Order: sequence, then structure tokens, then C-alpha cells
Amino acid sequence: MWNTRFQRFAIDLIKNGNNPQVAGVSEWLDKRSENELSGFVVEFATGATAHFHTPMMLAPGAKHGGSEEIVEGEPVAPMAFPDGLGSGGKIKLADVERWFMAVLASSGNREISGLEAWSQREDARPRHAGVTVSFHSGGKVFAAVAYLLRPGMSTDEQTYYEPLEVA
Repeated sequence: MWNTRFQRFAIDLIKNGNNPQVAGVSEWLDKRSENELSGFVVEFATGATAHFHTPMMLAPGAKHGGSEEIVEGEPVAPMAFPDGLGSGGKIKLADVERWFMAVLASSGNREISGLEAWSQREDARPRHAGVTVSFHSGGKVFAAVAYLLRPGMSTDEQTYYEPLEVA
């Protein structure tokens, strides 16, 4: 699944899902960078926002400008949503990562072959959160939490790829 289709899929999934802790979701395009960064923004019921940047790695043999080959297989197993997302009026970065993995895993999408939480890697770095979404085609999307912002906070107030641990 290429990243533009993945973004639409994720937005639709979040928008149409039973996510009482989510107030909204929309596309996101950051033109401040030399390369425009695209993805989506999730606004949580607390008012905090998580900006996901979604670069991709094409499947072996695929080429930009070509057509996307859709390959299906067994979907990943559903997983539990994290307890306490937004409890106490706060959103934790680690919960955002686990919540998004649960959203994807619960979709039953037959293109997704695996999910990896960055915070669970052996070489995990603090404040580096996201989900690697692997597909049966051999391609990947890297859904990085580029920003996690407190209510009313602007992306100008935070360094890219250094999201708050709690918002």
C-alpha cells in the first residue's frame, strides 16, 4: 500500500471507527521543509494533537510513477487498545503509538502483514515513536509521530521528530 492510499485508509479508519478518545482527524501537509512532509493529524478529545508523517518504502521491483500492485494475505491479529489513553486529561506518546497499532490491527486489512512499534525495538530512542507498517507486497509505510502537541500548541513550538512525551 503506497503512502497516499495509506493516509486515506488511516484517516477513514480513524474517522469511521469507534474512537471516543478521538475528536477528529485530517490530512496534514507541512510545506516548511525542503521536501514537503505529508501525513495526517489526529485530534484527541483532550485537545492534544498527534501529527503522523508517513513516508514509504516501495515493494521490491516497484517504481515511482508506475502502478501500485495490491497484494493480500492473512491480516495481522487484532490487538487491545491501550487503557488510559487521555486519562487525567493527558495523552502519552507511548499510548499514541499503541493506540495507532491497535487501530490498524483491528481493521482486518488483508494488505497489512506486520506492525512494529518503534518504542519496542531493541535500539529504541526516547521520544522516537511510530509504527512500521509492513505489507504483503514487500512495501512499508513508516508512520512516525512527528509532533505530539498540547492543546493550543503550534508545530512552530516543537522540534520536528521530537514530540512531547505527554501532551
